Amino acid sequence: MKKKNLKEIWIVRYCDDFKIFCRDHKSAQKIYKATRLWLKERLDLEVSTEKSKITNLRKNYTEFLGFKLKVKLKSNKYVCKSKMSDKAKRKTIINLKNQIKINTKPKSLGGTDEYKNLVWLTTHVHKLIHSTNLDTIAKYLNVLNLDKQGLKKVNSLRKLVGNSVI
Repeated sequence: MKKKNLKEIWIVRYCDDFKIFCRDHKSAQKIYKATRLWLKERLDLEVSTEKSKITNLRKNYTEFLGFKLKVKLKSNKYVCKSKMSDKAKRKTIINLKNQIKINTKPKSLGGTDEYKNLVWLTTHVHKLIHSTNLDTIAKYLNVLNLDKQGLKKVNSLRKLVGNSVI
């Protein structure tokens, strides 16, 4: 490619978003101008100047599809490192906080059951709640070594799923 005077580039595309990667800043500037011109003339699309920029991935992050991308040197090769973008992180935190708010009140006390009042259980407790085999119940009771209050909680959950009290 170098002998043919062509620019070496890589294009990553998803729907209407795309990133163009080049080896050096000079090539990046030429490709950026050519791409803007081509999109304008052929497809009659305007390129957003606030979203479009040339970035050195060895020094700074770039965002694409909710990820922050940067390259790091690893045993004589550059490897892409990715993280959640700040915007995606904020959205996820807000979503998790909303789920926590919804699940603070049980449905019987006026809470909503939008997320089926998620209860985080260990595998053993889950198997004990749903088990009908007496040997399995005895096995998990022995493993868990529940006190009176723990057994009461398990029995209330067993009633909810339609199983008999232990």
